[in-house]
Amino acid sequence: MPDNGQPLSLLLVDDDQIDRLAVRRALAKSGLGEITVVEAERAADGFAQITGTVFDCAFFDFRLPDSDGVALLRKVREAGVRTPVIVLTGFGDEQTVLDSMKAGATDYVPKASVSPERIGQVVRSAIRLGNAERQATAARAAQERYANQLRGLADAAVAVNDAETIGQLLHAASTHACLITDAPAAWVRLSDAVAAELAHEKGGEGWYSAEGDEPHEISSPMNVPLLGRNGGPIGEIVLDVWAHRGSDDGVLGQLARLVAGALENARLYRAAQRAAQARDDVLAIVSHDMRNPLHTIALSSSYLAEVFLNDLPDAALQQTQIIKRAVDRANRLIQDLLDVSRIEAGGFSISSEPVSPYMLISEASDAMTSTATAAQVTLTYHADSGLPDVMADRERMQQVFGNLIGNAIKFTPAGGTIEVTATACGPFSVRFSVRDSGQGISEENLPHVFDRFWQARNTTRTGAGLGLAIAKGIIEAHTGSITATSRVSQGTEMAFDLPVA
Repeated sequence: MPDNGQPLSLLLVDDDQIDRLAVRRALAKSGLGEITVVEAERAADGFAQITGTVFDCAFFDFRLPDSDGVALLRKVREAGVRTPVIVLTGFGDEQTVLDSMKAGATDYVPKASVSPERIGQVVRSAIRLGNAERQATAARAAQERYANQLRGLADAAVAVNDAETIGQLLHAASTHACLITDAPAAWVRLSDAVAAELAHEKGGEGWYSAEGDEPHEISSPMNVPLLGRNGGPIGEIVLDVWAHRGSDDGVLGQLARLVAGALENARLYRAAQRAAQARDDVLAIVSHDMRNPLHTIALSSSYLAEVFLNDLPDAALQQTQIIKRAVDRANRLIQDLLDVSRIEAGGFSISSEPVSPYMLISEASDAMTSTATAAQVTLTYHADSGLPDVMADRERMQQVFGNLIGNAIKFTPAGGTIEVTATACGPFSVRFSVRDSGQGISEENLPHVFDRFWQARNTTRTGAGLGLAIAKGIIEAHTGSITATSRVSQGTEMAFDLPVA
């Protein structure tokens, strides 16, 4: 009857030799096929047998010399043995049946009704129920294991994405490969090219052993590839093949995709860092080297205008003024490039001192009045009375206001207005704002206004797109923050806070 083709293995626990013989005869004629029967006369012997040997089914007599079948059955179940048990008894009362079934009996047979047909029926039924219970238990265990593996994957995702170095990432990956699959040890290895690209100091390997063993080669390895975005191999997870279960393939594949994704993100981040560093290096070098020829051009044009003032025609003098303005614009651009490089590199410094908010906005507004008048835009400013001084680098704040007001003038049509204000913002800060009645910024573009080199597509490029990025860097160097609010056709407001002195 067993699916493996082996004889049916039964345990018979009964102190009465005649009753045991009757059960044996019934089994022999039951049509169950070849049967192996192990006998025990005492409960202690029966317990030793059933906990030490695997049986397809067992018979327990209700009355035993050293115990009873129900007590033995409870003890067997408490030991975790799930073998189907049929209780035999000469008593047929309902309480006996109820006690037996509560203790975990699969079925109940009065000794008076022992027959080949009855015994064959209850054994077949008991074995079917036992098989069904084992399958259900195995399914529950597999389901619980899979649920634990999914929780392990979630933990792995957190650990891998929280890693601050490639070494930490690889160690987290190898650790969770073991925890998820119960493997005793695991490697996570990068390809030589990827290890070199990520500049990993330990050759691109992460090791974990559940027993704390030193790193060593796995004798029977199973390799799970780590594939990059282009489908090419970037590394592998190496586990002991003897710990592998076919059901683990799915979670191992998910773990491999998780680790590969984190590594690809690290590669992209490193590539972006290298590109940004190369760009900043070029900007710094070019900016520095451009100053000398620009300085020569400025001196030469000034020399022409001053020395040959009476000899040059008006058209030539105008050209010297054009040269001077072009040099000034180039110098401002160079300064912007240097400033943004220092901000990105974390080398931007300020020299703060107590400054009157009114003085800050009045100086900035007065400096931009002629530009606003030329653009036919009304520029006004106002500060609340009694405002405390703020801690600020006066020169750098003039640069901030110059960028903000200059932008407002640029995007406000003739007849528009610009208002610069300073107001109290709680007991510890003062809020400054530059509000215009210009064309406004779309909701789509608003999150990008402080990005370097960014300008809206529907605007005319009149600069490098660095002014607001620099303003943001200067404000943050003051431990402040800057925000932009805008509605199309209704204007824009740039506001920032500075700490009080």
